[in-house]
Amino acid sequence: MGYQIQKDESRRYEALKMLMCVFVLVIHAFSDDFRGVGWTKLGTAYHITYIVSRMVCDCAVPMFIVMSSVLLYAKPFSWWGNVKKKCRSLLVPYLIFNSLWVVLMFVKHVLGQKLGIVAGDDIDFSTYSLFDWLDAFLGLTGDYKPLLTTLWYVRDLFILNVLATPLRKLIDRMPVPMLVLTLVLWFGDIHIPGIQDYSLPFFILGYYLVKYGIHFQDLDRKLPIGLVLAAYLLSLFVVVLLQRQSTALRAHLLVAVVFWVLCSRYLVRCTKLIDLIAPASFFIYLSHRFIYAIIQVVMDGSLLVYLIAYILKPVCALAVLLGVFYFLKRFLPGLLEVLVGGRGRKVRKEVL
Repeated sequence: MGYQIQKDESRRYEALKMLMCVFVLVIHAFSDDFRGVGWTKLGTAYHITYIVSRMVCDCAVPMFIVMSSVLLYAKPFSWWGNVKKKCRSLLVPYLIFNSLWVVLMFVKHVLGQKLGIVAGDDIDFSTYSLFDWLDAFLGLTGDYKPLLTTLWYVRDLFILNVLATPLRKLIDRMPVPMLVLTLVLWFGDIHIPGIQDYSLPFFILGYYLVKYGIHFQDLDRKLPIGLVLAAYLLSLFVVVLLQRQSTALRAHLLVAVVFWVLCSRYLVRCTKLIDLIAPASFFIYLSHRFIYAIIQVVMDGSLLVYLIAYILKPVCALAVLLGVFYFLKRFLPGLLEVLVGGRGRKVRKEVL
């Protein structure tokens, strides 16, 4: 029969899409240096927002990767058929939104030159070489992120889909060695050039869930929610205490993914919110940095404004982008389909 995701479990995936979408907005609401004020002047406010964004919500992308992997491997697919599909659903939106970000940065640079304002992140594209442009779109250097840095996840997910078939064959042939290797990669803080550290281990974890037929309901039965909650709070405390030390953080992220999976059985009660936010999650992920950039420009740097901006960014982005998404869905469905890689055509069991 294969790995079948029943209706109740599918609803839990939708609930997690909703929650993790909000988590992503909160992650990127945090700023290390708010308009030059610097974290030392922000004091306690900085530390609280850092804990919320970088420790509590940081499990969002690992969760998305695991769910994407499970939903991919749950059904039979051919390598070429899957790659063609992902060119439309991932690569096209990736190129569109990174290009739009280049345009926004170009306009910002031109206006800054005319008004005599030069921001710290100002980019003069006239000096770009061919390699600079490749780096801007592919993320070839530094922390391997494209110019619109939030798109690293979309790029990595495309790469992982290209590797999905050989990864499956390797795991089927050597399940135990591959699991050990994955844990070594994760806890050993080993960096793979070209992709982020989260990507490969959590994608592999998703296939192990499918391979051994582990569903959300199995975790519900075998893992008491109270025990997992205690483990989650303890791991979070250790991460805060050790100031986000790598090994502690990576252990916490694994616990956090399990914790929120268990919590999803309660989240499904938020029916209206799930139906509202989950279908728009990919569009929100792709677009929210544009809203944040506008808010950042119009707000001055101070402690009070930092706190207002921290709350305003996710709330404003969620409200505005939900409005744009459903406007496009009703009046310009063809454009929406292109922007989100065909996801607007019908309801799909697809994560981001």
